[in-house]
Amino acid sequence: MRRNQIGYIVILIAVIVLASFHGGSVSYMLLYGCIALPIAAMAYTFYVYKGLEFYQNTSEKMIEKGKKIPYEINFKNAARIPFTYIAVAFYDRQCEVEESGQFKAYCLLPGGEKRLHTTIKCYYRG
Repeated sequence: MRRNQIGYIVILIAVIVLASFHGGSVSYMLLYGCIALPIAAMAYTFYVYKGLEFYQNTSEKMIEKGKKIPYEINFKNAARIPFTYIAVAFYDRQCEVEESGQFKAYCLLPGGEKRLHTTIKCYYRG
């Protein structure tokens, strides 16, 4: 990700220099495209954040320390466009999800739903 950010900054500086010294419609089109790219990416990120529904269920209300219990995660696309490359990652230090080491990316069509069934082992009671 850091490599992409550095690449974008280098391209943006190059396009600003090009538009400054060699004006014209093509160089300004590249400049406006580079400026509009982060705005469009943030708008799409917000759209996905609002359109992706995420639910999680466990079979028990009270979880005991060290006990493995069934764990279900549901993703649903409530938006009108498909969401490509939805990656699931667990970063919590309080529990361990059995299949969290496997990297999987999913594609959800409009109205589509994906269910993941796994087990969870918590390090604390609650």
